Amino acid sequence: MLISGRVDLWAMHEHVAQHIKKREGIQGSLIKPAFKLEKISNYQSYIALSRKSPKPIVKLFQSAYKNLESKSIIREISNKYLN
Repeated sequence: MLISGRVDLWAMHEHVAQHIKKREGIQGSLIKPAFKLEKISNYQSYIALSRKSPKPIVKLFQSAYKNLESKSIIREISNKYLN
């Protein structure tokens, strides 16, 4: 929509914007950040589970995620798809 001129401003997380640019084949600086929205940009990303999820499953998921994060695997996956 930015490319076609239908919108002038697009507010979203940087990683989402990078993913969409890559998916749509948008090269270089055709779309670039205009300014940083502090209240949006400083939020962390979250993964949500159902409130009905059994606590042992939640703890297992948290443990597995922390393990992947500590080994920089989360960063590697992010870089693979966003860079």
